[in-house]
This record gives sequence, C-alpha cells and structure tokens, in this order.
Amino acid sequence: MAPSESFRVGQDASDIVRALQRAKGRKGDAWWGGVIFLIGAGCSKSAGIPLGEEIAREAALDLARRYSNGDFSSDSSDEALRWLCQHHHLAPGTKWAQAYGQIFEAHYTDPAQQRSIILSATTRGRGINWAHICLGELIRERYVHTVMTTNFDQLVLSGITRSGLLPVVADGIESLSRVDGRPAIPQVIHLHGSQHTYSPRNSTTAVMETARSSAVVRALAELLRNSPALIVVGYAGGEEGVMRVLIDAADDLGRKTVYWVQYGANPEDLSPRASELLTMTSGSLVVGKDADVFFAELMRGVGHGIPGWMKDPIQGLDERALEVVTPQNATIYAEIESYQTRLAGLRQCRDRQEAARGEREKRLAEFRELALSGKSTEALQAVSTIIDTIEDPREIEALADVASDAGKKLQSPQLLQVAIREYRRALERLSRTEAPTVRARVHRALGHALSELGSREQESAHLDEAVREYQKSLRVYTRDALPIEWAETQRSMARALVLLGSRDTGPDRLLEAADSFRAALAIQTRDKFPIEWAASLNGLGAALGQLHTRGTKQREHLVEAEQALRQALEVRTRERLPNEWASSKLNLATVLSELGGSTDAVKLREAVQTQRAVLEVWTRDAYPIDWAKTQSNLSITLRRLGILEKDPETLKASIDAIQLVLKVQAREDVPFIWATSQNNLGFALEGLGDLESGVERYEEAIAAYKRALEIYTEKDTPSAFARVQACLRRVEEKVAHRREAPGQQP
Repeated sequence: MAPSESFRVGQDASDIVRALQRAKGRKGDAWWGGVIFLIGAGCSKSAGIPLGEEIAREAALDLARRYSNGDFSSDSSDEALRWLCQHHHLAPGTKWAQAYGQIFEAHYTDPAQQRSIILSATTRGRGINWAHICLGELIRERYVHTVMTTNFDQLVLSGITRSGLLPVVADGIESLSRVDGRPAIPQVIHLHGSQHTYSPRNSTTAVMETARSSAVVRALAELLRNSPALIVVGYAGGEEGVMRVLIDAADDLGRKTVYWVQYGANPEDLSPRASELLTMTSGSLVVGKDADVFFAELMRGVGHGIPGWMKDPIQGLDERALEVVTPQNATIYAEIESYQTRLAGLRQCRDRQEAARGEREKRLAEFRELALSGKSTEALQAVSTIIDTIEDPREIEALADVASDAGKKLQSPQLLQVAIREYRRALERLSRTEAPTVRARVHRALGHALSELGSREQESAHLDEAVREYQKSLRVYTRDALPIEWAETQRSMARALVLLGSRDTGPDRLLEAADSFRAALAIQTRDKFPIEWAASLNGLGAALGQLHTRGTKQREHLVEAEQALRQALEVRTRERLPNEWASSKLNLATVLSELGGSTDAVKLREAVQTQRAVLEVWTRDAYPIDWAKTQSNLSITLRRLGILEKDPETLKASIDAIQLVLKVQAREDVPFIWATSQNNLGFALEGLGDLESGVERYEEAIAAYKRALEIYTEKDTPSAFARVQACLRRVEEKVAHRREAPGQQP
C-alpha cells in the first residue's frame, strides 16, 4: 500500500522542532509537559543491538540446523528460512517481516527461553548511542514527558537516568496503572516488556494481546488525548497490536498531530498501518533520517547541543550529592563527609584543568558547543580571533561546515567566502596518507560552497571552480565503489552546470548538466530513492528546458523536458511535497510556454493555469522570491498568449503581473533581476501597443527598455545590452511609422 496523498513527506525536521518548542513544559507546572515519543528498534541499531529481523535470521539458522539434525549446513539465513518453510516448520511463503513472530509463536514458546534470547541480543550492545543520550536531555528539558518503546533494551532508561532523572517505568500490562496522561514525572512504557520482564511479548499472539488489553488501550488513549504530538522514530509499524491501538486512539480523538521518522529514503516503504495512521491524523512522514543524526538535529533546533551532564560532569555529581540526607550514625556521616571531600577535589581538579587550558582550546570548545546548538554565527565569532592558528584539518573542516551552512541559511556571501577559504586550508593540511574518501568529502563540500556563492554573483569563476571540485571528488566517489555518493555528486555538479549554462550563449554546459542528471538517475531510481529520483528529473527538465534558446534540437529537448517534469510530479505532489511540487510545476509551465511559443495556444493556456496554481502555494507573503519569479514567468506566458490570440485583455493581464513584481523588486537590491523585469514589461507594452492605436503604449515600452539599459551596459553585459537595444530601436521605428500615418492601424 503506497502512502496516502493526504499527509506530507519530506526530509526536513524543522516542523518537529517547532512542535517540541510549542509543547515544552515549564518548571513549577503541575505536569511535566512536552510530547510523546514512540521509539522502535531502529533507534538502537547504532548502539550495536540487533533488529528484530536480525534476531529472526539468527534463530532461523539455529532452528534449521537443529531440526535437520545437522544436515543443514548453510550459513545463509535466507536458505534457512526456505528450509523451515519447505519442511512445514514455518508457514509456506513466510517473509522476514512475519518470521520473528512465528518463530516465537511456534518454537521458542517458553518465557524463560524467550527471555534468554532477548538478553543475549540486548547485551551485545556497545553502550549507549547519541540518539538516546539526546532523548534523555530532551526529557530533562521538558520537551518530552513520555517515551513508549517496543524495544526490550534499556537504552531509553539509560539516557534518562544519565540526565539525572528517575522516570516511572511500566514494562508490562500489569504495570500500566502507573501511567499518567499528564505526568508530573517522566515515564517510560515498554509496550512488549523489557529485558527485565520475565515474560516478554515476542510471539504474534502475545503481541496482539497489546491491542486486546483494555489497560493498554485506556493508557495510550489517555496519553494521546493530553499530548500535543506523537513522534515515532526507528519503528517500522508492522506490529498489528501496537498499530491497532494507535489507530483506534487517533480515531477517537480526532486529527492528532503525528510525525513519523523513517530511516529509508522511499516513502512507499512505510507500512500500510503506519500509512493509515498518518492519513487519519495531521500526519507528516520524514524520510532518510538516521536516528543519531535526527536527534542531533532536534537538539540543535532547540538550542541544546551538548547534554548538561556531558558538558559539566561534576555538576551532575554535585546535584546528586545535595540530595543525600545527613544521617545520625557517626560512621556513615564520616563516610559521606569523605565523599564530599573527594567530590570537592574533583571540582578543584576541573577548575585547575580549565584554568590551564589555553585561550585557543577554550575558544574551540565554545565553538563546538555553539555549533552543536545551532548557533552558527556565534560559533564562528567565538573562533574569529584564533581561526588562523587552527592547524588540525578535521577542526578546520568542521569550522568550514558551520560557515557554509550559515552562509546558505543567511544568504551571506561573506560567510560562504570564509567556508571556501577554510575548506581550501583543510585540503592543504590533509596528509596524503589520509583516506581518499576524506579528501573527496572536503572537495565536494568546497564545491557546494563555491556553487552557492557563484549562484549569487554575475561572474562565473566560482561556478567553474565548483565544477572542478566536484570532478575531483568523483575520482574517489566512483559509480562502482560508492554509487550513492557518486550519484549525489553528479546531481550537485549538474546544478552548477545549469547555472553556468544559463549564462553562456552556447549549449555545451546545459548538455553536460543533462548528462550528469541522467547519470544520477541511473542510481537514484524511483523504487529506491524516489525523492532524489524526482529531484534529478526536475533538474533534467530544467536543464533541457533552457536549451531552446541555444538553437540545438529545440523541440526534442523541450519534449524530453516535459516528460521528465511530468514524471517528477508523480512523486512531488502538492499534498506531500508542496514546495518541491511548486518548483517542478513552475519548470513544467516554463517548458509548456516555450513549446507553445507563438503557435500553440493550448500549451500556453496550460502553462498559465499551471503558473496560477503555483501562486496558490508560493504566496507573496510566505515565499516572496519564488512568488516574484512565478509572477514574472506568468507575465511572459500571458504576453505570448495575448499576442498569439491578439487579445488586449490577456496582454493587460501580462502587464499587471510584471508590475506586481516590480513593486517588490528594488533596483538597488536585485539590479539585474529588476532590469530583466523592465525588459519583460517593455515586451508586453509593445505587444499591447501593436493592438491599439496611437503611440502611448509604445512610449511606455520605450521607457521600460531604457530603464533596463540603466543596468545592462555595453561594457558589463554586452549580449543583454545588445538585445535590449534592438528592442528599443524596433519600438522607436514603430513610433516613427505610426506618427507618419496616424490614422492607420498597425
């Protein structure tokens, strides 16, 4: 079952950050505040704890060897599953998604045996991962009040206790009476039991008991009723019991807000039940998110980069020491005093260490803390006086990453220039013995910064350099060795080539861009990477759409562009990906407008309809830059349609559209874009003048062309200057002709 069109899909976690910020509780309130998390096995993967399927594969191999009396000797778990099905130990056609429940239902039925398997799996963990560390800090800061988990491990509890809290724990149906819909203390609910539970829920029947338990239904319904949002992370949603409870609760409570965070990049990997839940709620699906990276993004979004206990370990011990009650027994009292003395010694050691740290080390520590908290400009300011003294290439790369991200978000050429300088320094200091992938990563990051800066400039030097940096990274990111990185780099290089092609008079750069987008599409297929697939098709359509002005196979390129963009829109729907939908729709409208040209009114009308639909999403208030671009394109299409059909009303609508744009485009802010708009206004006025008598419209067109020539000079922009001069001379000739024969229609 494919995901419904009624919920959004994307790769941005900013909506979840805002949900946390809105829900945060305040100290002194009667309840803890915050949202609910549902944590699945995917959150524990990086800590070394096997997923359910991995446990099922191990169990299948063990069963096949035991039941065959040793005759089954393969190390392939897939062959073991086939053997068990063929010999009727599992149902015919069993897939791995069902194997776990069936194995515990029919074979490992004893609770002690199940518990032994679970303990064996959970004790393989390497420790606690960043996802659970961050989750604990989010709970301590009152962004979260309850964590539900299907996991048997204790990583959620470990993350919370490290933050200095001791939550309420319910790890069985019999303990759900402890759960509070508006808790004053954080709580953890193990929906299937924990590694400490004697009888964990593993089998299909036991898991379904979750849905049949009135205690579970009441507890979860009460939690959802009182929580502003449910955030699901690392959970596949394939367990019928848990999903049925969530769906029933959501159905009773109306359109609750649910965010589902998925590791895989394909939205269609979402389970049917999860899709149903998101459809019936105010749901959003976030794809392509590793749990550790996702929680780091949340921490950065709410301004808590480093957990408090990790930032200052001694402070946590001090807080715990204050909770120790003074005893009456003299011996115990003396031991507590000794503890306090040792703790004071640790504080003194910390203070001496802090005092001994040089200014450089302090600045770097401050930089890391601010960067992890999402305070990029403050982080860069912290190291501004020591930046040239930093020699470690990894530290330089980290600094460049922060500057690059800040430069993009703040649209700051100065910060992008800092990033470019630091990436170059990192490359200079990277040892030749360093892993080639490290250098490739820095080359690509440098390419991103150069491309971003070059897109904001009239000159093409930085874009040319960006392409060269991408090409260097592709020497390591080869299709055979690192296909995903190769495809992503090809697409990034293609974007830079499109920008270069839009400035060249020839077709070569655009043809190169199209080839790079096609290369990326060989890896970024729809079934595995649908969002990336659609993005590459969108880029391909945009590149091919521009080739019509280069005089090379104009119609063929436009037809291919239209096909690519329509395919992209199969994934980039308005409901699921509204901004991406608007981008592809606008590109499609541009192609349709060019296909319509001066002969096909049907294509031109579809282009107008498409552009007006885009303006419903890209409104003037919410997306002023994109709105202006769309209005400009609408003006061009209306002009072509008005001239083709000789309709003065359509031409007036074209003039109105571009005049709306000029009201928000200040000449001093965007001089070249302003000049282009003046040129387009001149075209529309000239077309209307051709349909009217007199010279008033022509004179307005002349004034618009002259305003454009205030920016387009023969020295700086010779080709644009020549084009506008030709238009100006043409209209001046029309004025002269009409004045000579004032009674004649044009």
